Amino acid sequence: MKKLPEPVPVLRELRRTLLLEMSGGKKRVPTDGEIRAWMLEQYRLNPVTADVYRSTLLAKEDLVLREDELPRTGEALDLMSSLEDRPLPKNCFASITTTDGAVHGILMQQEQLQVGGLVYAVTIFSPTDQFSTVSRVEVRACSHEPEPFVSLMTQSGWHRYSKTDAAQNEFVVLIVRCLAAYHQYKYRKIPIGQISSDENILTPPSDGTLDRLIRDAYLGIIPCTKVSLKLDRIEPEDMDFALQISSDIIKNAMTYVVDAGIPSVELLLYERHGKLVMGDDYPIYLAYRALLYKDVPAVIIGSFNREGINIIREGHGELIPPIVVASAAPVKVKKIVSDQQKQLKQKLSLLAPVGPTSTGHFENLYVSFARLLADHKTAERDLHRFIATHPVIVDSHLASMYSEVCIGSYRADLILRYEQLDKRILLIELERHDDLIFKRSNRLRDKVNHAVQQVEDWISSIREDATPMPEWLDKSYVPEGVVVIGRNKDMTRVQRDTLFNINSNRVVKVITYDDLLERLKRLIDMLARRNL
Repeated sequence: MKKLPEPVPVLRELRRTLLLEMSGGKKRVPTDGEIRAWMLEQYRLNPVTADVYRSTLLAKEDLVLREDELPRTGEALDLMSSLEDRPLPKNCFASITTTDGAVHGILMQQEQLQVGGLVYAVTIFSPTDQFSTVSRVEVRACSHEPEPFVSLMTQSGWHRYSKTDAAQNEFVVLIVRCLAAYHQYKYRKIPIGQISSDENILTPPSDGTLDRLIRDAYLGIIPCTKVSLKLDRIEPEDMDFALQISSDIIKNAMTYVVDAGIPSVELLLYERHGKLVMGDDYPIYLAYRALLYKDVPAVIIGSFNREGINIIREGHGELIPPIVVASAAPVKVKKIVSDQQKQLKQKLSLLAPVGPTSTGHFENLYVSFARLLADHKTAERDLHRFIATHPVIVDSHLASMYSEVCIGSYRADLILRYEQLDKRILLIELERHDDLIFKRSNRLRDKVNHAVQQVEDWISSIREDATPMPEWLDKSYVPEGVVVIGRNKDMTRVQRDTLFNINSNRVVKVITYDDLLERLKRLIDMLARRNL
């Protein structure tokens, strides 16, 4: 019998390759600043690729298997329906060595579909070419809209497969088997004979109502509903018991209830006297409160008031979340004499993490803006709305921003008003992010010249004190102008130099959306140096 090759781990080597690139080819651990700058640049260039890099760094484990250890094709295809109700982590990784010795690193990213359900974006790395080429597959887990089951990215575009057709493609089958293997690993079934009681487990008080509801849900008598709701809508069934749970148990729960910054462990609830009651998942509930989350996932058994609750999916017992058991040292029970909610809040406040930093906020803003710019479907009004909502993208020192401002017979897209002694304002005209700036002759396109002229007309109207005009705006202000259009990638080096020279001699500048990203990046770097 031919000896099967030993499985080879890939994740560590892949991360080493990424870190080497971040450090500029130097064999050392890159600094926080280098990692931040590299990741932001990747998001500017291609947010999809940047997400892959980020997920590779965030994956907590590398499941290393031989191909013969994967579930068989039929079993794997049957398991795919479970990936919606029992999802994989947001970012997970597996290393698969095939029977012929080929090694694949497989990154699986769990994402929400707009229509509901999930999609698993799978990226396949090959160590043999230093990870320079990848393959991309998307596998859908959506009960109410299951097709296309698989989408495979090729040089000629995306190829779509039904579940039946997918079984005929060896490469797709390998991916499906890998997803199934990780699902079996995450939701391991323990033989009942191996389950033993731990005397240190803090057992919640019996909740007969919840027990009956769970039984009826599994029998299909009453419905279950997967939801997202405000945490403050939930109250523990037994507050005395909640106060007895030690900080160590809550701290342990805080390590697993969140996946990639998103609450991921569902609470099991039911409605009683108009209130949503949690009678079993105390450590999870308390962990969410300690982490200061406002919205959490849950499954509600039976009927309930749906107002203000986001409904994700309806079903029966199959939606009930798996059991999570937490153990801890024995707890001495104390008599509760003061306000229980106040005591619980004080206890959890000691476990609360430090609030989000300014740097983290602006990094998220940068990534969101980069995603908008990478999408050709993004409309001009979408960019207008985003910048108007986040004016720091244009300038971190502004005092006020005004949108759609009437200036005489014109209407300015955006105006920034500064509260400095020289009373400056900046007039902004937004054009499409995928518009070209130059002709082949390296002259500005007519659309650019028209936009510049439009801003110059606004400036003239302000100087002439034309009407109508906002009360705060008069000719004592010093007006400047800018046209934001296009991307750097669509200009040659000569064209970028030409634009620089043009801007040096004009009151109305022409900049790209990449220039706005660069301004935001400089702000992030400054805040990072100050540890803000």
